[in-house]
Amino acid sequence: MLITRKFVFVHIPKTAGKAIIDFLMGIPHDDFTPFECWKIKHLYLRERYTDIRHKQIFCTIRNPWDWHISSYHHNFLNGGAVRKILKAQGYNIDLNKAPNPADLQSKFMNKKVFSEYIRYYYSEKNPLFDPSSFKHFDTPNVGQLTHRYFDMCSKQKLSKSIPISEIYKRHNDLIGVDKVIKMESLPNGLFRFLGIPQTYRFKEVPGGHRLGSDRDHYSHYYDDEAKKIIAEKEAFIIDKFNYKF
Repeated sequence: MLITRKFVFVHIPKTAGKAIIDFLMGIPHDDFTPFECWKIKHLYLRERYTDIRHKQIFCTIRNPWDWHISSYHHNFLNGGAVRKILKAQGYNIDLNKAPNPADLQSKFMNKKVFSEYIRYYYSEKNPLFDPSSFKHFDTPNVGQLTHRYFDMCSKQKLSKSIPISEIYKRHNDLIGVDKVIKMESLPNGLFRFLGIPQTYRFKEVPGGHRLGSDRDHYSHYYDDEAKKIIAEKEAFIIDKFNYKF
C-alpha cells in the first residue's frame, strides 16, 4: 500500500503494483508525497480505512488467466508453495535447495506442467489446502485472485459466516476502493484517474502485460480443462471487469 496526501494505492500482488508505487513516488508534486506504508506492499485496506477513507483510493486488477501464470512463475522462484505442490504431484524437486531459474524454464514452464498444476491446486489434493483458512470463500471453490481482491480491498474484515454468493451481491458496499484500474489499460488509465499529464514517464508494461523474456503469452500454458477451471473459479473478476481468454 502507498498512502500519499491525496491518494491511496492498494497493492494486490502481481498487478503491476511495484511499477505504480515507483511511479507515484517519483512524481514531484505534493499530492503524491508518500506519507507512510509504502514499504508494506500488501497491507489490507481495512487496516487503515477509517483513517484514509477521505482520500481517493484505487487498486489494479489483471486478467485472471494471466495473473495465475505470473503468480506461478514468481512464487516458484521466490517462495515454497508452488514447488511444494509440484513435488506433491511427483516432480523431482529438492525443497531444501534454492530454486533454479533454468529448471523453471526448461522443466516447469510449459502447458502440460502448468495445466496439471492448476488442476491440482484447485483440488483438495493440494497439500497446502487448509479448510479453516479463507473459510468464508469456501476455498478451493473461489479463485485466488478473487479472494485477494475481496480480502485486500474490503472496508472491513469479512465474517467467515458470510456465503461467497452474499459477498458478491454486497460488492459495492464491501469494497472500499473508488477506482479499479485494469493492468491492461496502464498507463493511460492511471494517468486519467490521477489527473496528471501523460508527459510523466511510466515504466513500460508492454501490451498491458508484464511479460518477462523467459515466458510466453499466458495462453500458451493452458489446456482446455485448466482454462475452464480459471473461468469458473475467477468468474466474478472475469464478469465484473469484462475479461476474456
